[in-house]
This record gives sequence, C-alpha cells and structure tokens, in this order.
Amino acid sequence: MDLDAYFMGSMIPQKERTPEKIDEKTWRFEDENTKEWRTIKLDFESGFCGEVDSNIKQNGIEAFEKHVERLEREEYNLSEYDLEPYDYVVKEIGEKIAIFGNADVSIPSGSSWLPIFLKCMIKRPELVERYLDEQLQRTMTLLEEQLDRNIFGVWGGVDWAGETGPFFSPEHFDRFVKPRLHKIVEKCHENNVPYVKHTDGNIKKILESLLIETDTDGYNAIEPKAGMDIFQLKKDWPRRPPTKRLEEIGLDVKMAHRRRPRR
Repeated sequence: MDLDAYFMGSMIPQKERTPEKIDEKTWRFEDENTKEWRTIKLDFESGFCGEVDSNIKQNGIEAFEKHVERLEREEYNLSEYDLEPYDYVVKEIGEKIAIFGNADVSIPSGSSWLPIFLKCMIKRPELVERYLDEQLQRTMTLLEEQLDRNIFGVWGGVDWAGETGPFFSPEHFDRFVKPRLHKIVEKCHENNVPYVKHTDGNIKKILESLLIETDTDGYNAIEPKAGMDIFQLKKDWPRRPPTKRLEEIGLDVKMAHRRRPRR
C-alpha cells in the first residue's frame, strides 16, 4: 500500500490484566485491588467491539466519584506503558510516511458509562472537571514522550458526536473540552508538530470552537451521512496557511483536504 500517513492508537498498560471469558464474544476485565470492572463484547459478524457494562454503569455517579478519587490518589507511572511500538514504527517507516501520535481530551465516548458522565456535566460539573484534569495530566505526559520520538504529527481519535449532533451542548464543550484540547494543540505547536482532530458525527454546533478556536490543524472523518459536507466546509472555512511543519513537506490537511506530499 502506498500510504501517506500512519495513525498510532492509544497506549495501553504493559500489565493489562488477563480478562475472564464470559462466552465466545464477551470478556470481563477486573482490577483485583480497586474492584473496578468492565465487560467487553466483540462480534466479528457485526463488526462491533466495545464496552457494554461496567461497575460505573451499574452504580452510577457514586462509582464515578470513587473512580475520580482513585485517579487523584494514584501515582502515575509512565513505566507501566509500552513505548516500544512507537519506537519500532518510527524506525521502520518514519522516513517514508507521516507518523501521527495520539492525544485527546478523555471524554469516555466508548465507555458504557457515558450517560453517567454526561449527566454529571449538569449535576456534578466539578467532578467532571476533576476527572478531565487528571486525565489531561496523564495525556500530556504521554504526549511529551511521543513528541520526543520525532513523530510527524498528533491526532485525537475520540468521537464527540453522533449522526444528530454532539454528545453535549456547545456550552459544555466550551467549558469542559475546548480549554483542555487547546493545551494539547499548544504543546504540539511548541514542538512544530500539527494536530489533527478526528470525530465522527455532525459537529456543526461546535465546529468553530472545535476546529478554529483551538487552533487545530486538521479535521478527520467528515461524515456525509451525518450531514457533514466537505465542499461546504471548505467554502465556509477557507484553509488557513499550513503550519511550518506541514509546509516543509507540502502537506495541507486543513479540513481533511488530503494531498500527497509534493516531490
């Protein structure tokens, strides 16, 4: 394949616990110390893979608060994560194609307890702030490690919208997500690295806040069936001059306008 870019996935701890097999499609992960658990279902026929249950989903806001308190008490240890895949990928293909690391605001979009998190945005906003701040600290630490590996760029792969619109209001986006995303983008730009945001769904209600006010360099996964029109986007939001790093290879990714690097 003649690829132009490769997007790395999220890092996982090296000592991820072996799950308990429930059936041929279902596994349960449980932490023996914290008793936190989650159930994952994988269905090859439908293509679905994701979390379908958890202790937070079952026990609500109280369990979410205990989870946040644990994160605040816990000493974050970078050595728990395996960075070897990044080193390998950069070494093997980093000179041939653009390697993108991974960093995003930790909205639990793929978690079974997303409805509880969204409810807390209204009922317990301070708890949501604490959770996102703890996760951001970890994200920034991992981001610095990736940037030290001379990656070409960084992308954020968390979905924040569905076919009918964002998972939260524009006001909640501006309060909880935008300032934290901006910190990630700023760190990338300090290292002369572009940041590309991925999200499925219709983001029209938060488009300016998400893509313009955070200084994001690119938008990935423009979804026509959700009402997102790349031609209208390019008309309404003309491309800004690309960042210096993008200019160096002649690659302009603003509004997902993808070209091969100029030879």
